[in-house]
Amino acid sequence: MIIFISLLFAIIPSILLFKLLYTKYAKEKKTQFVLSFIAGFACIVTTVALAVLFNLIFITRNQWILVIIKSFVYNGLFPELSKLFLFLFLIYKNSKKATDGIILYIIMSFGFVYFENLFYSSGDTGLLRAFTAIPGHILWSGIAGYYITKVRKPDKKRLLISGLFMAAIYHGTFNFLLFTGTNKIIGNVYLKYLVIPLLILCFMHFQYLLKQADIDIKKILRERKLI
Repeated sequence: MIIFISLLFAIIPSILLFKLLYTKYAKEKKTQFVLSFIAGFACIVTTVALAVLFNLIFITRNQWILVIIKSFVYNGLFPELSKLFLFLFLIYKNSKKATDGIILYIIMSFGFVYFENLFYSSGDTGLLRAFTAIPGHILWSGIAGYYITKVRKPDKKRLLISGLFMAAIYHGTFNFLLFTGTNKIIGNVYLKYLVIPLLILCFMHFQYLLKQADIDIKKILRERKLI
């Protein structure tokens, strides 16, 4: 029964949130919305490919190292790197405004978390992920999306790396808490519930960046004497 509920929460929220944002923001950007969602699926393929290649190079039996690698590299850096690459390659050129980039990047995360939650729905953290992974991916993608929309500035490499680093650290920490919270050898069952304050911190960070984005937009409009 719990697995069935986890499975439902793995599928339904992503679809409903996509439909909500599609209805509210799509308008003339319908193709970009669908492409972003599909690109999220493709991120699973690139993430798995990177993990397989990394496994061929790095081998260890140490439980702590395995959990750290799994959390911050396989489930943190690789997914965020995949999203960044596919977004810049397929979608970025169509995001003319800062809000476009942030929203399309978030839409992309729906496609990714849809399959990620399906994969974890039968595990020990399935139900907890069902309630936390989707808002987590929205926040991490929103944070990364803010920096990506600023890459037209001279210091674009620093901005891209900053967005990727922040999203990967938040994503990796989220997974680290869940994995250590269910690992019988090194973990503590209560650690996994620390994802809640982590998501609150991510939300506060994202809210701050949204305010900064609003300030940036107003500044541009003033420079162009539009307000």
